[in-house]
Amino acid sequence: MRAQLSIAGGVREFAAATPSAVAVIDGDRRLSYAALHDRSSRLANALLSRGLTSGDTVALLLANQLEYPEAAAGRQR
Repeated sequence: MRAQLSIAGGVREFAAATPSAVAVIDGDRRLSYAALHDRSSRLANALLSRGLTSGDTVALLLANQLEYPEAAAGRQR
């Protein structure tokens, strides 16, 4: 049986396997997989603490920037 692919799952797996590898580059800013995992986890926890549950709709309005993968993975978690 194959595991379902997801942004959050990919970030989690890469953070475990290669935590210091660069996950995101935005101009002169870089974010490692470990940092991306940490930041997306904090966002997920913030959403949960505000009462959101699995299946709730979360809208994102972001440019193509460093924070987008973090927000996409965080809302998926």
